[in-house]
Amino acid sequence: MTITFFGSASTPADNGSYESTAQPAVVTPPASMLANDLAIILAGESIASTGANHLLSMRTGDGQTWTAGNFNLANHSNKMYWCVFNGTWTLNPAVNDDGQTNTGGLDAVLLVFRSSLGSPAWAIDQAESDTANGAPGSPFTITITGQTPSAASTVTLAWWFAGGAQTFSSLTGGWSQPQAQWRNQATTTGLKSAFSAAYKIQSSAAATGNVSQNMNSGLSCWGNIITFTEGAVAVSRRRGLLRTFTSWP
Repeated sequence: MTITFFGSASTPADNGSYESTAQPAVVTPPASMLANDLAIILAGESIASTGANHLLSMRTGDGQTWTAGNFNLANHSNKMYWCVFNGTWTLNPAVNDDGQTNTGGLDAVLLVFRSSLGSPAWAIDQAESDTANGAPGSPFTITITGQTPSAASTVTLAWWFAGGAQTFSSLTGGWSQPQAQWRNQATTTGLKSAFSAAYKIQSSAAATGNVSQNMNSGLSCWGNIITFTEGAVAVSRRRGLLRTFTSWP
């Protein structure tokens, strides 16, 4: 029972430029993905003002069944989607801003994790938690509160989304990253943005601890976290006792 990070892809590439008027933001998945891989999309947009019309969605037709996370909106919006890859992309995955009324940086980051189990029953172990952080003072640290998994074999994913082309550094020890950040320079309007992500793979039901990174300046930034297990979390009752366990296929 082993979880590994397989690969990532994004639109735009780090320090590139992609804007909502060119949507959808299409991502070319990493080569050699396998059926039953866990695929996670981080979608985001830097916008000029808060507005419920700036809804982020997955383009239909890619052949997958996506589960939506929380929609977070405060000047810059972000939303997570995940699916268990069925083995075939009929179209490359892509992100839309459904209420696009002005030009802003539009971002899509795909992260892929793999289980050593033949048929992993990927499920959410700990629910997504999201915090809108105001602009911090120097050294511009954004801390995300950790989670405590119920299952023995899990991956916890934390991600940051800032309304500016921030660089990130000083990741908390024990966490890993696909890369430091994905910056969107959004050259037409200057409505820039940046994602960063970190993950922690565990083989026991232990607290992850908090995870922090420093930005290069004091901008507001969303901090988000969720935990997945490769086995299905189940609950049973026996002799009046409530037991939580992980069942494997």
